[in-house]
Amino acid sequence: PETGLITACDVGPGNTGDTDAAPGLIEDEPAGTEILGDTGYSSGELRDHLERRGMVPVIKPQPLARAIPGGFTLDDFNVDLEAMTVTCPEQITVAISPKARTARFGTACDSCPVRQQCTTAKNGRTIKVHPHHRLLAAARVFAQTEEFDDTYRSLRPMIERTIAWLVANNSRRLRYRGVERNQLGWSHRCAAVNLKRILNLGLDYDGGWTITPAIKAIPAA
Repeated sequence: PETGLITACDVGPGNTGDTDAAPGLIEDEPAGTEILGDTGYSSGELRDHLERRGMVPVIKPQPLARAIPGGFTLDDFNVDLEAMTVTCPEQITVAISPKARTARFGTACDSCPVRQQCTTAKNGRTIKVHPHHRLLAAARVFAQTEEFDDTYRSLRPMIERTIAWLVANNSRRLRYRGVERNQLGWSHRCAAVNLKRILNLGLDYDGGWTITPAIKAIPAA
């Protein structure tokens, strides 16, 4: 990603999320590949796909919602997936229902001294446990480490710059009708952006094509 070069592109339905398109774009990458992404790629389903492929996600997790501003988040609760229980900050433990994957604290919240930091629900706090909770919770922990921060912050600027080049000159809008024609047009644009980037990296010909170490400033045609 530090080169700014694009290795795969695709066009799909406008109502398809980033995480639905991602597996196809990385299907040729080997196990052990680091996959960078912003919160648009932070779903548990994609993380599960990457784990099964033996890939390493460096993906910024979605921030947790708070039922009450300044109150508790899911990470303040202890979710035990082996025992299928959830324990709240006041050490009250309830079971997770197997089918709905829901933990209901119900009347236990009635006399809780920190209820005002937890819920305004009449029937007490309810925790919905995501099918990929383990991966999502681990991602939030990893995102707080220097290892994540060093990789994400150092490589994200170049990735964002590449995206800006791709969508410049009103290129967020489709030019044709039909997926196939737009796929061809998008592939051509990605190839053109790559060529310009390679020239700026120092593409030269001296009996063969090479990339020189020095960065050259090549004006746009």
